[in-house]
Amino acid sequence: MDSQALGIRIQFYREKASMTQAELAELIGCTPQHIRAIERGVKMPKLETFVAICKALAVPSNLSLCNVAVDLDELWEAEVENAMQMLTPQLRELIGPKLLLNIWELEVHEMVS
Repeated sequence: MDSQALGIRIQFYREKASMTQAELAELIGCTPQHIRAIERGVKMPKLETFVAICKALAVPSNLSLCNVAVDLDELWEAEVENAMQMLTPQLRELIGPKLLLNIWELEVHEMVS
């Protein structure tokens, strides 16, 4: 996923909503600097941040934001991979990706509902 293209589209929808970076940041509980970094493509938002931005801007999270489909699975996989790296090998084997996927599906359903 192209973080710069995603950032440009987020900025487009934020400006279309007549919202400042500070206002968006306050709505989703982060800093204006974080919004600025996302919009410049310096940072890729976490899944929950992306969904919160979409809700705040009234943009469906499954929308193709930049001629690149925003793949929630791709965002999720990166988060799972980071989380799994912090676990011991024994815990990684116990938890397994299927359990994490089931948890994610429940969380995403709650976030977008």
